[in-house]
Amino acid sequence: HQRWLTPRISDLRPAVQLSAVLGSAFVYPVQTLSEMAAGAELYYRSNSHTCLSGCWHVFLAVCAQLWPERAFDFDLLTLTKTLVQHDLMVKYTADCHEDIFKIQSASTCVFHNHQLETHGKHEGTHFILKNDAALYPENILIMGDSYAYDVGFSELFAAYFKEVHVIWGQMLDAAYIQQHAINTVVAETAERFLIRAPMPDRFD
Repeated sequence: HQRWLTPRISDLRPAVQLSAVLGSAFVYPVQTLSEMAAGAELYYRSNSHTCLSGCWHVFLAVCAQLWPERAFDFDLLTLTKTLVQHDLMVKYTADCHEDIFKIQSASTCVFHNHQLETHGKHEGTHFILKNDAALYPENILIMGDSYAYDVGFSELFAAYFKEVHVIWGQMLDAAYIQQHAINTVVAETAERFLIRAPMPDRFD
């Protein structure tokens, strides 16, 4: 964000403050994405979300923190190319399409509550992906927002892990985690949704 560009303000970014508290449990991939920007397309051209290559670098950053000894081979993924109309550009023109790469997932969706279709909103969307041929046996729970939903982030986990539960929201449910034998919880959020502490020099 523009207000975080100066050195003094950048140290107060919500995620930087949170990282100081959570330590190794927190992954903040801004530097990784900045370093990759020169050689890779990280975001869609007509949408503010990370595209598949951007999701891949974030996925690797998360996995390196959780399982530093494991390897994740991009060649194991099967990709497809499709033409889409992103929701942001449609607000300006109906004649705007973009070629994107998506994962042709080896996983199967065994549950989906179809929140958008039944309630008209994404929040509360809940689906489960199972991959019996996955390389790693963990059951993963992803609590997130649109950046985890349908841009490739969840599908990447489903390509390498046996079971992936995705819930659009931030409220952890201990009973759900126990019921489904969740091994790892990944909580994702856009930084703009974090509460920013006031600057100290604004107060006497």
